[in-house]
Amino acid sequence: MLNFNMQSAVIKYLLGKVKYIIVITMLMILSWQANEWFQNKYPYTMPEGKDILLLGESQLANGFNPVWIEGSVNIGQFAEPWVLSYFKLRYILQHNPNLKTVVIPISSIHFKPRFDDLFGEYVFASEFFYRSVLITDHEDFDPFKVPWNRYQEQFIRYNVIPNYNFFAQWGFDLFGKERQLRYPFIGEYQGMNPGAEEYDYEKLGSELYYKGNKPCGKTNAQYIDSIARITSHNNIKLVVVSMPIHKGLYHQVPDSIKQYIGTLIEKAKCYNNVYHLPCDTLYENHLFHNYSHLSHEGAKHLSVHLNEFLKTL
Repeated sequence: MLNFNMQSAVIKYLLGKVKYIIVITMLMILSWQANEWFQNKYPYTMPEGKDILLLGESQLANGFNPVWIEGSVNIGQFAEPWVLSYFKLRYILQHNPNLKTVVIPISSIHFKPRFDDLFGEYVFASEFFYRSVLITDHEDFDPFKVPWNRYQEQFIRYNVIPNYNFFAQWGFDLFGKERQLRYPFIGEYQGMNPGAEEYDYEKLGSELYYKGNKPCGKTNAQYIDSIARITSHNNIKLVVVSMPIHKGLYHQVPDSIKQYIGTLIEKAKCYNNVYHLPCDTLYENHLFHNYSHLSHEGAKHLSVHLNEFLKTL
C-alpha cells in the first residue's frame, strides 16, 4: 500500500512538472510570436524628408551633428564596429527605400583589440549582443566564430522574453498617444564639451593599437566591403570619412595600420558609388573632447565640411 502511494505521488509530481513545462513552453512561444509581430509592426523608419544616414561608432555619433547636415540622421552608437553597422544598414534598407546616401567613419581607433574580441569574455560582448540579436542570425557571426549556445542564450533573452518596449508602444497607439519607440540598435548625436585631460600618448597608442605586438581589428574591417557592396547594389552613395584624432595620438598610429586603412579605402572606391572624405588632419586641439572625440564646436566644423562635400556629389 505504501509503495502504491509513493508511486502515485511520484507520478503526480512528474505530471505536475510536465504540465508546468508545457505551460512555460507555450507562454514562451506566444511571447516569441508577439515579439516578432511587434517587430514587424514597428520597424525603424527614418523621419520624413531624411535620406542621408550616418552610422558608426562613437567618433561618428559625437562627430556629426545632423543639424548642420541637410536631410541627415545620425544613428551612431558607442563601440559600434563595422560589422554592426552592416547589420543595421541591412535592416534599415528593408523599411526605408528612399535612402540616398550613407556615411560611415574610418579611423585607426577601429583597430583596437576589442573589435577582434566582440564576442569574447569581455565587457562589451553582452551589450553588443543586445544591440544586434534582434536584427541578425547566428550565421551572420561566422567570421567571429560565435558559439552557437551563446547566441541562442542571447536570442532567447531578447527575442523570446516579452519586449516591454514594443508592448508600451502598442498601448500608446491604442490610446492615440504619441511615443517614440526606442530601438537598442539606434543611437543619436551626442554632443560633448571641450576636454582638458592630458594623455601619455605613447602609452595610449600601445594600449589601443597592439595586442601581442600585432595590429588588430582586421576581421571587423572586412565589413567595409560588405557595406560598399550592399549600398552599390541598392544605388546608394557611400561616403567614407577619415575621422580626426588628436595629433598626439595620430603620431602613435603604427604605419601598418595607416597603410591598411589606405588599402581599405582604395578597395572600397572600386565600387562606383563610394567616395572618400579625408578629415583626419583638419582640426586643432581645442576642437576635441578627448584624444578621439570632437567637442560641440569640433562636431560643427566637421558637419559643415561634410555637408558641403555632400552637395558636390
